[in-house]
Amino acid sequence: MDTDEIFFTADSHNFGRRVKKVGPWILKPRPIFWEWLFLAGESPLRQYCSNLSDDPFTYFPILKFPEPHSIREFSENKQEYFEDGNLETVSGVISEALGRLLGIIHFFGLSDLHFENLKIGVKDEDCYFFPVDIETAFDPLNLISQSYFLKSVSNDNSVVGVSSIKSLDFNVAETVNTYLETQSTLSVSAKELNTLIRDLNPKSIPVRRILRDTKTYYKALENPRASKTNFHICELEQLERGDIPYFYSYLDKPQLFYRSESGETKADMPWDEFYPIKQQVFQAKKGFVEPLDEESVKKGVLQIARNYPPNATETLSHEGTEIFTKNDYLYVKTNYGWKLRCQCPKFS
Repeated sequence: MDTDEIFFTADSHNFGRRVKKVGPWILKPRPIFWEWLFLAGESPLRQYCSNLSDDPFTYFPILKFPEPHSIREFSENKQEYFEDGNLETVSGVISEALGRLLGIIHFFGLSDLHFENLKIGVKDEDCYFFPVDIETAFDPLNLISQSYFLKSVSNDNSVVGVSSIKSLDFNVAETVNTYLETQSTLSVSAKELNTLIRDLNPKSIPVRRILRDTKTYYKALENPRASKTNFHICELEQLERGDIPYFYSYLDKPQLFYRSESGETKADMPWDEFYPIKQQVFQAKKGFVEPLDEESVKKGVLQIARNYPPNATETLSHEGTEIFTKNDYLYVKTNYGWKLRCQCPKFS
């Protein structure tokens, strides 16, 4: 073993393969096209957005991907390692960085963004806050919380992505304002973004599908004698070899796949009970990204504000956006002229 080789406490998938660090690289035994699309300097998406007057990816670093020929394959793919930083180093820009990240998550449909899949820190004296593991994209997110980044009544709020910055103070009005600006910037460019994404043939790229909480699979592995009647054959096959079941699909196809000894294999799992397949396939055939409708953006604004509501005696404001609470209700006024209201959150 290379003396610089470090295995993380990552899940075992596809015959015992795990993510590991070797020198300056992270080795991921799966396709890393989605990381390349959002984090590589050669990515047409990053190149296009860097020429916009307001780059949405200001707080995403440029990472190296030394073997671009294999990023679409289930092989050991290399991605530059990004060192975790001190949270205090980004405290001055976290309100804006969070707003940009939320805008990108919602617009591009990124998901599985629990805190372990996020990085925050400094590289070359610039601050960054971004997802370092991107296995799903173009998910039809009705709510940002479906990405597992924000707290909600249905998420395990101890591990959501935003918990990675829970010790930092920031102005959620600035975050909301930046989220709206990011949505606007990306929406105006949606036609051009669709063209450059389509030219990369992303329909041929596996997109991971997480159909059950990983904790459910771990409990099954820890208790091999426990009843597994709720699992499907394709899940049991992977559990029996000691793996956390790993499933994927393609953007324009309704079938679900996994890796067996025969290679790519159709799963026997009726996954429409877990995931809006028809909506995803329809969206992929129509276009990969499109401007979010006004209702979706308003829901996004309220979810962001509910995650960080001001106390009862303060009003948070930034460039025309105001957020305050009154009589157990949260109020948001935006520089779009919107006046929104919802009940104050009661997250566990």
